[in-house]
Amino acid sequence: MEEHKCDKCEKTFDSSDALNQHKEAKHKTGVVEKAKPATDKTKLLIYALILAVGAAAVYVLTSSVSSGPRIGSVGSTHEHVDFKVYIEGVPVDFAMPKYQLKAQYAHVEGGVGGVIHKHATGVTFRDFLKTVNIDIGKQCVRMDDGNNYCNEGGKTLKFYLNGKLSDKIETYELHDLDKALVSYGNETAEQVEGQLSTITDLARIESNKELPSDHKD
Repeated sequence: MEEHKCDKCEKTFDSSDALNQHKEAKHKTGVVEKAKPATDKTKLLIYALILAVGAAAVYVLTSSVSSGPRIGSVGSTHEHVDFKVYIEGVPVDFAMPKYQLKAQYAHVEGGVGGVIHKHATGVTFRDFLKTVNIDIGKQCVRMDDGNNYCNEGGKTLKFYLNGKLSDKIETYELHDLDKALVSYGNETAEQVEGQLSTITDLARIESNKELPSDHKD
């Protein structure tokens, strides 16, 4: 009788079927592969997607001033507003390069710091200030150097629109030929009048218009 010998353990069997059954039971040759980790290419794709999502989130957060339904597209209007900002009696010089042309939808330009050029509907005075790293609220103004000036110690933050004290400091939307003044300090009424008198008429010139008789806030 022919013997069938196992090449793994050298046991002998009477038939090839018996040998095969032995090998299957004792010496399985099938290899169960472990799940392979993601390839480098797959990992790169995952990282790229994560970065893309993160970048999109950052863009949404940082562009909240320049996008969204409230602000129209650049070119949807073309208006000009004269303005001044005084901090403790000292005017902020918006003619400085660091303040010039910081956003398309509203900016100062041409080395002139007294008139805002508005190129999109819905832009507020606060929106413009944010483009030059200044923010303003009802009680405080934060300047681009990081210093905060708040109502305290007899000093107050005041907003004048077309010569009249206004509470629209956070919501006022820029309108053609308006005149805006931000004044922080303990100024007398006469000193405020002096600040108002320094606001130019450049908006009227830029818009090529005469100031309307019914111009109100």
